[in-house]
Amino acid sequence: MKLQQLRYLCEVIDSGLSVSKAAAKLHTVPSGISKQLKLLEDEIGLPLLQRNSTRITGISKAGAAALPTIRRILKDIEHVRRISSELVGESKGQLTVATTHNHARYALVPALRRFVPAYPGVELQLRQGTPEQISKWVLSGEVDVGIGTAPLGAEAALIKMPCYQLKHSVIVRRGHPLSKLRRLTLEEIAKYPLIANYPDTRVGRMVEEAFSAKGIDLRVVIRATDSSVIKKYVGVGFGIAVLPSVTVNRDDDPGLQGIPASHLFKPSTACVIIVKGQTLPAYGQAFIRMVMKTAPDNMK
Repeated sequence: MKLQQLRYLCEVIDSGLSVSKAAAKLHTVPSGISKQLKLLEDEIGLPLLQRNSTRITGISKAGAAALPTIRRILKDIEHVRRISSELVGESKGQLTVATTHNHARYALVPALRRFVPAYPGVELQLRQGTPEQISKWVLSGEVDVGIGTAPLGAEAALIKMPCYQLKHSVIVRRGHPLSKLRRLTLEEIAKYPLIANYPDTRVGRMVEEAFSAKGIDLRVVIRATDSSVIKKYVGVGFGIAVLPSVTVNRDDDPGLQGIPASHLFKPSTACVIIVKGQTLPAYGQAFIRMVMKTAPDNMK
């Protein structure tokens, strides 16, 4: 069994099961990849990929079971190769971080401002997904670190370290009647059309549950998941919204205003998520420390 074969397998899977795309990324020929994958399967004694004639159509049960271990092996080998450069004071490599749109776009900016100039030799890759996807990617070894709200029932094999809280605000156009209230209530919010997240998202579920618990009906006019899209629709007058407070500031959104609503919607806790027993390079550990210690003022 060769490391090259393991790399080929992961690259084919990450390329949507396309051998030609994997070959282009790895600067080799498709026939060479196909041959090495067949040799790997012959050695293991089980097919790792499903095929229809010569075309790969899926991942076999054996392949799905072996993939997390294979990814971890490749990560560990990469870490071993980094040791020599770290011992001589060099920090070069790649760090893959999975997070949500709001964390990538807003919450992580202060930490990135410290990390990028401190480690110019490190390529930081951000992969965006849902909390469930983030946990899955960390567990499988597809990413090094996850940052987000850990979903209920998250794998016991994961370590979840709380790093900061995201408070919530009601987002309105400047001068909106809600901004003139001394204290915001759910009843007052319900008087206006709402641009809402989908109920299967954390923010969407939180809003639905808060109003449902009080027996208050909501008038949802638009549903979306991207905070930038939601803010745009608030700005053109379609309605109001509930979003993490960090997503709105006067510089980026001069026509909008966030009304603090932590007394109505419980803040969510963001976590750094890694696999138990995982060994990160020195710059990966530094990144985690920066995230743990750095948060925008409206998240403190």
